[in-house]
Amino acid sequence: MRRLPSLSAQIAACGLLAALFASPAAAQRTYMPSGPSDGYGGSSTGRVPDRTPERYPEPRRPRPQGYPGGGFPGPGIGIIVAPPIYDAPPLRVIYEDAEPAPSRPARKPDKQKQKQKPAVAKKPPPASPPPAKPATTARPAAPPPPVRAVAAPDYVPDEVVFELKPDISEAEIAGVLRRFALTPLARYDLALLGTSIQHARIPRGSAVPTVVRQLAADPRVASAQPNLVFDGQADEAVAPVAGRPELAGAQYAPDRMKIPEAHRLAEGRDVLVAVIDSAVDPAHPELADALIDPDAKVKPHTHGTGMAGAIAAHVKLVGIAPEARLLALDALRYDTTGAAKGTSIDIITALDMAGKRGARVVNLSFAGPRDELMARALRALRLRGAVLVAAAGNEGPKAKPLFPAAHPDVIAVTATGPDDALYAQANIGAQIAIAAPGVEVMVPAPGGAYQVLSGTSLASAHVSGVAALMLQGHPELTPAQVREALVRTARDLGKPGRDDLYGAGLIDAAAAVAAASEAAATTPAAASPEAAAIR
Repeated sequence: MRRLPSLSAQIAACGLLAALFASPAAAQRTYMPSGPSDGYGGSSTGRVPDRTPERYPEPRRPRPQGYPGGGFPGPGIGIIVAPPIYDAPPLRVIYEDAEPAPSRPARKPDKQKQKQKPAVAKKPPPASPPPAKPATTARPAAPPPPVRAVAAPDYVPDEVVFELKPDISEAEIAGVLRRFALTPLARYDLALLGTSIQHARIPRGSAVPTVVRQLAADPRVASAQPNLVFDGQADEAVAPVAGRPELAGAQYAPDRMKIPEAHRLAEGRDVLVAVIDSAVDPAHPELADALIDPDAKVKPHTHGTGMAGAIAAHVKLVGIAPEARLLALDALRYDTTGAAKGTSIDIITALDMAGKRGARVVNLSFAGPRDELMARALRALRLRGAVLVAAAGNEGPKAKPLFPAAHPDVIAVTATGPDDALYAQANIGAQIAIAAPGVEVMVPAPGGAYQVLSGTSLASAHVSGVAALMLQGHPELTPAQVREALVRTARDLGKPGRDDLYGAGLIDAAAAVAAASEAAATTPAAASPEAAAIR
C-alpha cells in the first residue's frame, strides 16, 4: 500500500498554492495578454482596442481607479474577471442632420494636380501648453502688419507647405523634395501672390516642426509652414425641417439689423460675394440663380449651405443680400463627426480664386491658428479692393484671438442673440470690430430643408451681406470706407463706446447703406492701392 504524505507535508503544499494565487503578479499574468504596454498598465494588443478615428485622433479615456486589467489590489483568492472594454470618448457633433453625418466626400482627381487629402491632427487639450511655433523664413516684399497672438497651432500631422523662390528650376525643386524625402502632393501657382507653393507629405516618423525648420533653412525655399487646420464656426444645430411658408416669421435677425429698411435702398444686386466654406447645395430653392459656376458633383454640407443662405436666401427666408451673386469656393471638408474643417492649402488656393474672379466681398466663416502665407494672401486681396469678413470664433471668452479674424485687414464679427446678448461661446478681444445676430438663426440646409444654427459663422455671413448692400450702388468704395461706415453706424451695446465684447456694437444695415451713399458723395476716392485696384 502506498504511503500518503504526512499531515505536515499536506499543509505545506496548501500554503504554497495559497501564496501562488494570492500574488497580484500571478493574477495579472493569468489575464493579461502579451504585447507592448499601452501606458495604462495594459497591453496595446490586448482587450482594449484602439478605436481612435484614423483622420482625427481622440485621446484614450483614462481607466478608473481599481480597474481590474492592471492587477488586483491585494492578496486573496478569487475569480479572475476580464476588464470591461471602454469605447473612445464620444465625438462632439457640431451639426445634427436629419440623416447620419456623411462620410468625407472623395474629391475627383485632377490630372494636372494629384492631391491627396490629409489626415488631421487633434488640437492639443486647452490645459496643455501650446507647442512652439515652427520657424519660417517667409520674407514677402511687403510683409503684412503684425497680428495679435492667436491660438496654438493645429495642423495635419504628416504634411508641409513651402514656397519656392522665384526662377527655381524643375531640377532644383526635385532636389528639395529628394533632400528631405518629401512626397509631392500638388504644386500651385498663386497669381494673388505671384509665387508658387508646394504641398508635400513628410517621411513617416518625422516631426512637422522639424521638417519646417529644415525647409526654411534651404536656400531654394522662400518660406515653409505646417498645413494648418481651420474649423467652421457654427456650433449648434437643430435637425433640419421641411420647408414651411411661415419660416420667414421665425427669423428675428433681419429686424434686429434693420434689413427691411435697408432693402428699400439696395438688395446687393450683382455684387460678387465669395463664400469660402464647405460645399453649398446649388439645388436649394433659396439659392436659385444665386450661385455662379455651381458644382453639382460635390455633396453639399450644412455649414456652407447655411452661410450661403444667410447671405442670399430669397424664397421663404429673408436673406441679407438676396440679389447678390455667390462664388461658392469649396475649401472645407467633412471630418469624422460631419463637421467642416479646412487646411491652409485649401483656403489659400480659394483666396487665390476669389482674387482671380474679382470678388468684392469675401466671407470667411471659419477660424484657427495664425497662418503666415494666408496672412499675405488676405493682404493682397484687400489691396485688390475686396472686403474681408470673418467669424471671431466660438472658443469662448478666455480663448486667444483666432485667425483670420485677428488679421488687421479683416472685419472680425461676433455673434448676438434675439435680446442682443453676446453669444456665450464667442471669442472676445481687441480684434472684434462689430456684432451681428448669430444665435438660433434659421438658414437653408442641404436637400431643400432648413436648419437653425448658432455661432459667429452666422454673424460673419450677415455682415458680408450688408457689405454687398453697400457696394451695390457704390462699387467705388474701398474696404477701409466700408469698414468705417459699418463701425460708425453700429448701435452701441455693452459699455459705452467700443469694447472687446461687441466691438462698435450691433450692425445697422439701413444706416450703413445710407452712410455708404454719404461717403461716396462727400469723400473723393482715396489715393490708395485699394482705390486704384477698384478703378
